Amino acid sequence: MHVTNKKLALTFLFSLLFFSMITPLSVARTKQDAIHDFIDKTRQDLGFKDSVQNKTAAVIPTARVIQLASMINYKLPDNADLYYFFQAHQNSDGGFGNVEGEESDFNTTIQALYGLLGLRTNVSILIHWGAIEYLNETLSNRIYYNQTIGNTTALVHRTNITSSELISISDFIKVANIFSFAWDFNTTLLIKQALDLQFKNGSYASLLDAEAAITLLGLFSLTPTDVYGATQYLLSLRNEKSGFSAIHESTPSIATTYKILGLLDILGFEFDQLENKADLVKYILDHQDSTGGFFEEEVPTPTIETTYYAIISLFLLDSLSELQQKEFIVSEGFVSLQLFILYFLPILFIPLIRKRKNRV
Repeated sequence: MHVTNKKLALTFLFSLLFFSMITPLSVARTKQDAIHDFIDKTRQDLGFKDSVQNKTAAVIPTARVIQLASMINYKLPDNADLYYFFQAHQNSDGGFGNVEGEESDFNTTIQALYGLLGLRTNVSILIHWGAIEYLNETLSNRIYYNQTIGNTTALVHRTNITSSELISISDFIKVANIFSFAWDFNTTLLIKQALDLQFKNGSYASLLDAEAAITLLGLFSLTPTDVYGATQYLLSLRNEKSGFSAIHESTPSIATTYKILGLLDILGFEFDQLENKADLVKYILDHQDSTGGFFEEEVPTPTIETTYYAIISLFLLDSLSELQQKEFIVSEGFVSLQLFILYFLPILFIPLIRKRKNRV
């Protein structure tokens, strides 16, 4: 049977019309809408899970969602429910466990406070929760040790504090500044240790050392001795045109990209000067799957934590507008197919059909 151009056009036209009738408008959504859908799937009666597959809501992912909410216009549950959630995860020592019944943890307590602040909790109220005292006591036990001379015992400030401990101190100082809470650490020693972590050529022994030094110095409005060298060291950790890695030539990651962008921001780096910035934005966006969440390299399961890193990275790159693009969602991920093309493409075939009809 001979198939004419008219028959082909009509077949295509009616196929598209049929598809448009059976396909709801919701198939086209923005990347931000998709993130909302992902977060909704991690939501429990109280709090949020780190991934859809997890069974229990936890403090850190809940705090991350609260911190992201205003950036992506996500509607949070009732504040009273979230307050109750955090209270249920606080222990008698003032610290917070990530899941209910878990022992207090320094980083979890830091994130819990950020989450509570994100709920616009009155700072004076939070001071009475006892979390600041827990953090202060925890760090004091790490920074000082008892030294007995004769019949006298005194607290001595350690001089061999590790980079990880310097980062914990920086995290505490950030929170303490918000709460106007005093601390008794020897800042002169801490600053000296941070400055000493940088080599004469401007680089660092590891990304951990760079993070410890740059973060701590930034809290006191100070910079590394060689800002240019520190900046070049961080930029050198970028893997070709994609993301950043902790070690040269190793696999990049969303988490490391987030960390390095944050450090570059502290150093005052202008991201418009970043080479192949569009490629870095694409690298981040390519890690969002059809659920709407972002996943890490070689770990296909999207999590709230990785989604947080991705969104903050886009924010630093002044590229949050990328999340507003309308996309057509398929099971493998995102395909840039605008909805109006799908629904109005048949109009393009009307002149062709009419022209064919006039010839007959």
